[in-house]
Amino acid sequence: MACSILLLAAVPLLYACIRIETKSISECSENSTTSDGTSNSSELQEYFDEANDSDANERILRGRYARKGEIPFVVALSNAADQSYCGGSIMSNYYVLTACHCVAKSATDVEGKPILVPKSYENFRVIAGSLSRNPPEDQGYQLRWVFHWFHHPQCEMNNYGEIIYDAGIIKVTEQFHWTECVQPAKIPTQPQNFSVFVDTLIEVDHQCYAAGWGATVTKLVDFETPLGTHQIKEKVLNVSRYLKTLDSELLHSRVCYKAKLCKYVGDLIQKNACVKKLRQNGTPRLCAWSRSPGNGTTCFGDSGGPLVCNGFLIGLVSYGARCYPMNEPVVFTRVDKIFPFIARYYYASAWYSLRMRASLLDVSRTVLLFTAAHAAFQLSDSFS
Repeated sequence: MACSILLLAAVPLLYACIRIETKSISECSENSTTSDGTSNSSELQEYFDEANDSDANERILRGRYARKGEIPFVVALSNAADQSYCGGSIMSNYYVLTACHCVAKSATDVEGKPILVPKSYENFRVIAGSLSRNPPEDQGYQLRWVFHWFHHPQCEMNNYGEIIYDAGIIKVTEQFHWTECVQPAKIPTQPQNFSVFVDTLIEVDHQCYAAGWGATVTKLVDFETPLGTHQIKEKVLNVSRYLKTLDSELLHSRVCYKAKLCKYVGDLIQKNACVKKLRQNGTPRLCAWSRSPGNGTTCFGDSGGPLVCNGFLIGLVSYGARCYPMNEPVVFTRVDKIFPFIARYYYASAWYSLRMRASLLDVSRTVLLFTAAHAAFQLSDSFS
């Protein structure tokens, strides 16, 4: 019991230690620097306030509308006007982090072996600083065209719809300009301490949030395949016009492994072997779900969007079951497990520069608190 109390006490201390003072981004100025066009956003905010207070807010699925400047690093990736394709997070002036399956697709090589190849990025654009997926409606947005994108070298998609190392990087044609509406994501830059931080949050079922412009209404459709069999698929009826957020509780690793990551591997013996292997070797994935009234979940179009805990980007929306039922766990890519892949593109960011200017004393305290929290959990777990 004492160990559990120590663990819970260590987490807020950890947050306080690693927090770096930056310019407030709680709200965006009406005169924020724009890259393309402007319009008045006060009417949008009134709309969001009214919708968030309404019982009709059934949209992410359910969730609530984000406020201007609340998530200044989130971006929408689209290939057509007024259409959201995936989400992402700004890492630095030219680079955005998203999901592997947003930028790559399955194919076969000349020997018939499965491989991943980049999708075409022609006519794809990245929209930053906007609550609307149709940016002319919003003020302070920056539109950038995709110059190039690539996926994690270990990204793997299997026949069950599972994706491992589901991460990709987008380079844009013109750099982002930092405003109150457009900022890089915050990512701890010491990989070992970052992993301990995420492990600790998972073990205490920490409350985080996901964000995106994905589907808000779907419908199950029964269709006949060319072979004459029937399959049930979800058809998207509507996508969110504005950015939404959803409170998501991290699931304990053991629950995540049993309920999601080892769900389709075979019989009970194989499932238990899968869980044992994941507990021993770890995984670049984590699970979260919503316990809010009426539940809620991420859906088509939210892929690649952020999972944020205490202001830090710790996950990317990867995959789930169908959008309904909404109490199904959703799988996220752990950002700490892909840090070597993103490091060279993140190190140029403003947040990294601020982080490196922190005093050595603060860095040492951060390491000690990470270690203390992790040790408390291990000790507590040994008595459970």
